[in-house]
Amino acid sequence: MKKRLFILLMFIMISLINVSAFKVDAEPLAMESNTSIVIQGNYKEKLDSWENESFSDNSDFSLTITPSDFINDLILTNQNNGYNHSVYQWNDDEVIDFEVNVPTKGLYSLSLDFYSISDNLIDTELGVKINGKTQYLEASQVILYKLWEQKEGFPIDRFGNDFYGEQTQVYKWIHQDLQDPMGLYSDPLLFELNSGMNTISMNKVKGAILLGDITISGKTNLLTYAEYSNEATLLTNEVYDTYEAEIPDSKNSTNIQPGVSRDALVTPFDVSELKLNHISGLTFNSERETISYLINVETSGYYNITLKVLQNEVTNSTVYRALKINGEIPFLEAKSLPFNYDMNWQNVTLGGDSPYLFYFEEGQNEISFCVDLSLYQDTYYNVNQILDYINDLSLQVRKLTGNQVDENRDWEISDYIPDIQNQLLQKANELDEIYSYFEELTYTDKLSEILSSLKIAIRNINYLAEEPNEIPVNISLLSTSNESISAVLGNVISMMLDSPLSIDKFYIHTDVEIEKAEANFFTRTWLSIKRFFLSFFDERYQTVVSDDELVVWVNRNKQYTDLVQKMADDIFTPNTGIKVNVSVMASEGKLVLANSAGTNPDVALGVASWLPYDLGMRGAIYDLTQFGTDPDFNSILGFYHEQSLIPMIYDNGLYGLPDTENFYVLYYREDILTSLNIPIPETWDDVAEIMPILKRYALNFYMPLSSATSLKSFDSTLPFLFQYGSSVYDQSGFYVDMENEETVKALEVMTELYTIYSIDTTVTSFFNDFRLGLSPIGVGDFGMYVTLLNAAPDIQGLWKIALLPGVENIDGSIDRSAPGAQTANMIFQQNEKLDESWRFLKWWSSTETQIDFTNLLLSTLGKEYLWNTANIEAFNALNINEEDLDIIQEQWTYLRELPKVPGSYQVELEISNIWNSVVLDRENLRVLLNDSIIRMDKEIHKKMSEFGYMDANASILKPYILADVSIIDRWKAGDFDE
Repeated sequence: MKKRLFILLMFIMISLINVSAFKVDAEPLAMESNTSIVIQGNYKEKLDSWENESFSDNSDFSLTITPSDFINDLILTNQNNGYNHSVYQWNDDEVIDFEVNVPTKGLYSLSLDFYSISDNLIDTELGVKINGKTQYLEASQVILYKLWEQKEGFPIDRFGNDFYGEQTQVYKWIHQDLQDPMGLYSDPLLFELNSGMNTISMNKVKGAILLGDITISGKTNLLTYAEYSNEATLLTNEVYDTYEAEIPDSKNSTNIQPGVSRDALVTPFDVSELKLNHISGLTFNSERETISYLINVETSGYYNITLKVLQNEVTNSTVYRALKINGEIPFLEAKSLPFNYDMNWQNVTLGGDSPYLFYFEEGQNEISFCVDLSLYQDTYYNVNQILDYINDLSLQVRKLTGNQVDENRDWEISDYIPDIQNQLLQKANELDEIYSYFEELTYTDKLSEILSSLKIAIRNINYLAEEPNEIPVNISLLSTSNESISAVLGNVISMMLDSPLSIDKFYIHTDVEIEKAEANFFTRTWLSIKRFFLSFFDERYQTVVSDDELVVWVNRNKQYTDLVQKMADDIFTPNTGIKVNVSVMASEGKLVLANSAGTNPDVALGVASWLPYDLGMRGAIYDLTQFGTDPDFNSILGFYHEQSLIPMIYDNGLYGLPDTENFYVLYYREDILTSLNIPIPETWDDVAEIMPILKRYALNFYMPLSSATSLKSFDSTLPFLFQYGSSVYDQSGFYVDMENEETVKALEVMTELYTIYSIDTTVTSFFNDFRLGLSPIGVGDFGMYVTLLNAAPDIQGLWKIALLPGVENIDGSIDRSAPGAQTANMIFQQNEKLDESWRFLKWWSSTETQIDFTNLLLSTLGKEYLWNTANIEAFNALNINEEDLDIIQEQWTYLRELPKVPGSYQVELEISNIWNSVVLDRENLRVLLNDSIIRMDKEIHKKMSEFGYMDANASILKPYILADVSIIDRWKAGDFDE
């Protein structure tokens, strides 16, 4: 009765609660509409509104503001790295204001000179306000891109193959327009200025720079090609200059990487050795990514440009690149140069059958190729709007039905959602128009993946529109499955933003014949034959490892493995004389089979954190405490949080060392929460308090329990149990200790956040919902952090992280305990090189090696390869946002791991089943818990009996040592006696 009364009061509170309305200016949101937050108050909307206004021509206006003109009382510096006057060193959060007097009201662009003085991989971010207002969303997240270079050629690995070179930042003054972060507009961002005096404010969100002049320019239009060329003619001299693309002179993203092609005509080429010989399209595919090359021109004049490219990733579609010469797009058509799908390498002369003429001055020129997404400006936002409508409709239907699908119940949906049929048909028609637009962009009659997806979405929407009353039964077709309309449209959005293009080389030439892009059939056949016979003598294909080599298997992809091998060859082997053979682990399951067959490696890196315990319990893994007499043993343990060692302890033995460590923090959209006046929740009670506000605006709080998988892992359930004081197991380890009020309270809170406060039970992708603003706050891990850093340019500067919500203790402190064990390293018992294995593991675990490996990963493969090392000191050295690093470090102080017991998998499963039964089937929690405890204890006793701790009647034969921090403290004190 009390619970029903509480629910009633909650709904009354939702209807009465007063929150700040969304605005389109400083807080660009308008939640009373059904459109997604990500497209509220955006640049497109603002441009569309400005099109209805008549502004005077201001194309000839240009004004330069120097740092001495800033209104603020700022201290300038003459340490200007070659700039022509004093500059402002902007490495704090100071807001910069300056005044601009313009002759007419109109649209103006801003550009500035900057010099990066931060040595991390994060680009600088700015926010811009005009007369105290942020005119659109993108103005609060402007990115200033750093430049990167690889000065030398590629190093060589042990087999003579090319290896990724180190990337270093280019420290020089850069002039850049302020541009939209999504890359949907080739032109600079425009701002509306009033006639007369205007105040412009800039705040720095991230990064540190020297700031030079700021230029305000009137709105200009590019010349068309006809105006640019003005009947010019190609240079008559015979010119055929070839430029290899794999090492640009500069690039604006470390993610852009070279790739290997074995094609005979992709240069440089070798029959057997692997050559990094082109820019890989898989890395040169995202918004605003730019590669630049310096070319030398002997004679001023007009030239053709041809690129040798491979576009075989986006099937039956076209990708686009903008071309810049000396930092400027020469003419309108060069903003979106098309490259069609082809399974083979192709020569593409820009301009096609009537090649464009490009003017170059004599001497050195810079030519740049930039990923262009401008043709998707309208479709991106339109598909987002339709997607938001579908998600909103799904939410309304689930509210009506209580999220319960009953095939025997009839619904009159139109009584609750008037005009639903016409709304669905309208969305189908809008998708039809988008489909037609993409058809126009497609050069072939074959369907592209985007067209196929749009076709599926249109068909399904029309199907639902035929019988709207059947929508509750077909709710999975709407948004709750991987095949739903929502999922399909989400894929369409992702595909629009993915624009891969591989480039082998480009030519600056006159009227000459270009060499063929593809080898002929006979050349390819002969090449295959040669490679086949050479493979018999190639060391890379030899499965037999030398007896003097230490065998290391790495449970990661080949890029990581190659780096480990390179570091071992360059550092470990010269210093120790121990040869190391590193290879990719096919799968963790192979370790058990390899151990049984006697073909196991000496050392395994990157395995799941539970595997050392499971294999150590079976005698397959070596107990590392046997190296306790090594003077370095104590310092090795000191590299890690003590709790991170708990999952690897069995029977007073240590069977692994942590490799990487996960973390759980709170992610939140600062723009949305600020507009809603929602505070950052500190406890789960705080989360419950903000849920009515979120739900009023059809928003969600995400928790890992909402993942699409039915099994709720320990990672998602243990935080509640730990924070509310449950120990899960009793002190003996033979029984679970969950029949207590602490456990019941934890399970109640864990389930009532869903049953009472309506957190969505299933979220296909927290990242997508967070990006769209549907889940503006939620709990995420390290993977979420890396994804947001690299794959969410549209919300850069708009999100932050905070400590995980927890439970308030009596003394006012907050318990935020959560697990974090991710991967581990271990040494096998069947091993004739135990000392060598330990020396390798010591070297790999050391702070110096982990920092070197992190830097090598980032400098060679890019910032998306951020390494979450478990070594505390090495993690603290990461080049990430300092504020974020502080929060992660503080959250790590709450790290807590559950000790392992035989049969613990059943405990994980039963807790998961309780959540599923209570939340989805509304069953009684206490009854479920009582039944589950019986099954947990039964499985634990069964496994304890298997390993000799109990007999068949569950009588204890010998004690089981439950791992805790005291064991680690004994080891550190030099006590290894059991």
